[in-house]
Amino acid sequence: MSEQECSKQLKEPILVERGKYKGKVKKDKNGNPMFKVRTVPDPAKTDHYSLKLSYKDEKTRKTVEEWVNFSTRRCIPAKQSLNICQEAYDYFISDEVPDGYRAPEDFKPNKKLLHKGYSKTKQAWMATPEKEKLEWHLNRICAHRNGIMGDYTVFND
Repeated sequence: MSEQECSKQLKEPILVERGKYKGKVKKDKNGNPMFKVRTVPDPAKTDHYSLKLSYKDEKTRKTVEEWVNFSTRRCIPAKQSLNICQEAYDYFISDEVPDGYRAPEDFKPNKKLLHKGYSKTKQAWMATPEKEKLEWHLNRICAHRNGIMGDYTVFND
């Protein structure tokens, strides 16, 4: 974001009698209150960080620790579109359980299938609709890229 977008202007009254504020604002010749404008970073549009520095002082040979506070302007999120091939799409909606998938806590597995070697996680994935499977994979891709998922479109080949 630009500096103008990340800054906000604060109006402060110009004080009367050598910086002492008596509850009266200095007025111009037309009787309008006089203000000075001060530009400060907008906390909603900047990120604030603190960094602890430690170093040895050469004169005293002691370790000195200092805190450095700084802020950076936030970035406007970039939109990105991904094209996924048919193979990937077929994998996304298949019954093969992906790494990292966990069955929901409230999912009740079929006991007969548990004896046949279908785990609770496998049964939960198989019971998930194709749309949710696809969205799970897309959310995982977005999380890997430190983004959020917007909308998506599935085209016919």
